[in-house]
Amino acid sequence: ALEEATGDFWVDFNIPVLETSNSLVFFKHAYSRYHPCIIQKGLIEDWKALECWNEKYLCEKLGDKKVSVNLTREGRADSVQYIESEGKECFIYPAEVKMTISDFFDCLNDRQPGVVPYLSQQNDNLRSEFSELLEDVNLDIQLAADVFESGIPEAANLWIGDERSVSSIHKDHYENFYAVISGAKTFTLLPPTDAAFLPERTFETIRYRACDESNPAGSLQLTKEGCPSQSLSWIPLDPDDPNVCEKFPKFARTHPLRCTVYPGEVLYIPAMWYHRVSQIQPTIAVNFWYDQRFDFRYAFYSTVQQLKDEDE
Repeated sequence: ALEEATGDFWVDFNIPVLETSNSLVFFKHAYSRYHPCIIQKGLIEDWKALECWNEKYLCEKLGDKKVSVNLTREGRADSVQYIESEGKECFIYPAEVKMTISDFFDCLNDRQPGVVPYLSQQNDNLRSEFSELLEDVNLDIQLAADVFESGIPEAANLWIGDERSVSSIHKDHYENFYAVISGAKTFTLLPPTDAAFLPERTFETIRYRACDESNPAGSLQLTKEGCPSQSLSWIPLDPDDPNVCEKFPKFARTHPLRCTVYPGEVLYIPAMWYHRVSQIQPTIAVNFWYDQRFDFRYAFYSTVQQLKDEDE
């Protein structure tokens, strides 16, 4: 019944595309419906970043300043993978290292086997580590001020990576505006009601570590030391795996939406919507997190999650 109601009355087959940032239009077609949308005009087309953010500009702007970069062997950090040395699936964290932005681009462009760099710190890094770039963007988005309880972003994050890096399916307790500066981002999104059909289990954690500080990109090893937690609850499936329904039959009841976001466009991801993110080419993006309202939607999601856990 939940599956049918979600498909019949709520989730669109395609993600709505809005050609305006008018707050009333956004409220009507996205926020009040608790549904993703792409905003094509009115939010970021006046950003200087759209014209100048490239490798040369960023290297000149940031100089020898060291910034935080995540490293993995295959580009799949913060995900569940089978670890041969452990003989089981584990949740794997990336190695977190400091390097100059020019060293980061060198590593990204060299495509050295066994190491994939991804500038993807989700800790308000745009304001905390890249303050030199703030003049190229606008953090005061009027649409957010009009619609969300707080128009001030809780975090503003800078993302730079290529097609090797994939963010596994997850949800955030934030209203999310995801703006693409260059390249393209591909998203698979699922509504919170699909929690009933997504396997979520607890996994032991492990992480990558850069063993050579003078060459952090050249020596990644796995370790259990320094993990933020010893275990973590996570969803082990990839919604874009062509065999996902064979491995996880209940996934056939979900309602995945897929879209690609291009430069100058902004994807709105409502709080608690599941999403998987990848790039189809080298891509620069910025996302803004705004505090979610813990209202009936959160209560409903929590109930679905509890019922699923009891059923399993």
